[in-house]
Amino acid sequence: MPLTPTLRPLISPTLMESALWAVARWGATYLCPEEPLPRVLEGAFGRPGKGPAIVERLLQAGLQCLTEYPAEGALHEVCVCVLGGGICL
Repeated sequence: MPLTPTLRPLISPTLMESALWAVARWGATYLCPEEPLPRVLEGAFGRPGKGPAIVERLLQAGLQCLTEYPAEGALHEVCVCVLGGGICL
């Protein structure tokens, strides 16, 4: 979800807010579940799988939104929740 100079004019802050919220919600479900995941999902998204890389990308997207859209309060609220490890619904 990196915002390259070519993509930035095409992506609105509202779209980034929605996308970041959706990905963060997905991450809370599959990366930090309250119940044990089935073995296949644990292998794909857990520590031995791609979980750490997904978390890294999610954090990068949140940080980039904070810097690329400095005046967007609603987007910043979602970013802070993501970067803080929580989901604000």
